[in-house]
Amino acid sequence: LMLVVGCSLNSRDEKSNSTIENSGPLTESVDGSEEIYLKSKIENDPSKISQDVILLAKAQDDGIITLTFSNKSDVSIDYGHNLYLEKKIDGFWYRLIEKAAFADEGLELEPNVEFEQNIELSNWEEEGSGVFRAYKIYYTDPERPAEKTEKISISNEFKINK
Repeated sequence: LMLVVGCSLNSRDEKSNSTIENSGPLTESVDGSEEIYLKSKIENDPSKISQDVILLAKAQDDGIITLTFSNKSDVSIDYGHNLYLEKKIDGFWYRLIEKAAFADEGLELEPNVEFEQNIELSNWEEEGSGVFRAYKIYYTDPERPAEKTEKISISNEFKINK
């Protein structure tokens, strides 16, 4: 009897043809130290970056980041609790590996409605000072394949000083 068990580092949002798919090694030497970083690819396809759905991030002193997700479009969007955090290192964005998983729940955000979420920076492998940004993936039409309606909302840059 042979039991084969596998797992994937890619979430539902990171399909093989997704803009944010991370290929290559999981570790990359940055500043001479071996850390877990995934080089950001979200700017590779500017057509997927949203102008109508806004993600605003505000860092608190207690390690909490308050995110406001606002739908300024004229259609409802589908999204999940998943949130991606990136850190700017030497002028490039690197996605941080999360230590905790987000609930896999589909949510809908109506036009001209906001959703606020508090997250803990300690949920990611990399903590400390630096310039960060967050992004969420959402979908504009649940009846069509996800890769055809996928959009990305990128937050403002914010600083963490520790």
